[in-house]
Amino acid sequence: MSNIQRENEIMKLLKETSYATVEYLSQKLFISPSSIRRDLTNLENRGLVKRTHGGVSLLSAQPGMAPFSIRLQENRREKVAIVRTASNLIKHGTSIFIDSSTTAINFSTFLTSDMNLTVFTNNISLAHLLASKHISVYCIGGLVSDCNDVITTGSFALEMLDNIYTDMFFFTSSALSKEGIITDTNENETTIRKKMLSHSKEKVFLCPYNRFSSTAPYRVANISDVNYIVSEKKLPDSFTGKFNHISYLY
Repeated sequence: MSNIQRENEIMKLLKETSYATVEYLSQKLFISPSSIRRDLTNLENRGLVKRTHGGVSLLSAQPGMAPFSIRLQENRREKVAIVRTASNLIKHGTSIFIDSSTTAINFSTFLTSDMNLTVFTNNISLAHLLASKHISVYCIGGLVSDCNDVITTGSFALEMLDNIYTDMFFFTSSALSKEGIITDTNENETTIRKKMLSHSKEKVFLCPYNRFSSTAPYRVANISDVNYIVSEKKLPDSFTGKFNHISYLY
């Protein structure tokens, strides 16, 4: 496939999705990520696309986070491994809040009705999956996100969370810096996470390794605010040694 053909195919996909990651484009077009990046640079230089955190959007489209359906398929094996490990922390009869991330939705595979859990989430799809397994689950009401139509956010969601306190909070975010600052690309979802960080006894940060040593626009927390970090791969000793009060699980 020639450069022009590749760029045309990329533009076709972007017209369908408005936003895509390098990994998504590479998988759809059977082209190496390095070639995709070169093509995106050429397209951006011609004023056709805009590179954003984690991917690319049409210049005429609103930049930001990739649609939930696309992110759900990215690094799926790593996300499942992280949640499998994290689920071992959950004790029988506890209450937990699971955030709206595409990593955390994999809890639907590992939670069972005999665990006698009470689950809260602002992910509509996860709530349906857990309810179908006869797990007691509450879906937080609120504004349905215009870019992630399975997620609720906004003032009504925060108001409901004012009355909810849980034993454990499982959350993901877009980035973790070497200095231990957790940040995200979505301001509305950041407010939900901040609220539950203050309303949960134990905080578990689900951190895919590829998000380490990076930053995003909106601060969520300092790593000192969490009790556990779960990743599919060991974080550098230089980091874990600096924050050695945290339990690391791999």
